Amino acid sequence: MELRVAKVICPRCGAIEAFFTTESATVKCGLCGLKIISGGKAKNGAMIFDLDDDEIYRASEEKAREFFINKKRSVKFKDRYGRECRVFLNDYKERLFAISVKVGGEEIKLIYDFFNVPDAVKMLKICGEPNYFPLIAVEYCGKMYLEESRVQKILLRSLAMNVEPEIAVLLEDML
Repeated sequence: MELRVAKVICPRCGAIEAFFTTESATVKCGLCGLKIISGGKAKNGAMIFDLDDDEIYRASEEKAREFFINKKRSVKFKDRYGRECRVFLNDYKERLFAISVKVGGEEIKLIYDFFNVPDAVKMLKICGEPNYFPLIAVEYCGKMYLEESRVQKILLRSLAMNVEPEIAVLLEDML
């Protein structure tokens, strides 16, 4: 079997995962945890695409719409620090998804477009920190903070340090 990189769509939630096509390849969805590749073969109705196939995004969006909108589901998981996290559709019209993280009783929402959510979930599970690059905004106490604002940086730092946002603000002021 020729070794190449391909992409697979999770048949449950629509997340896209890249993998090497080997006979021993095993892939679990980074978002919902469903096993989608086992022994190099698609499982549970997963669809494999070539790396440069643009059709994958349309198919992924259809699955995500069915999972998050029609079935009104969310995905719950714990990050590296054991904090309760949840992925859900935040804005239907703009197709924005949120990952809510509870820090000391407070909820911080990280806003991403759908195609960046699986990587953001993996980062939280492995490192306990959000994936900064594709982050669109951070929501806290009902207010939205866009890229590079001082408050957004403080909120992200509180997540990384696993402290309540108020403590991160105090630490920021002391420095």
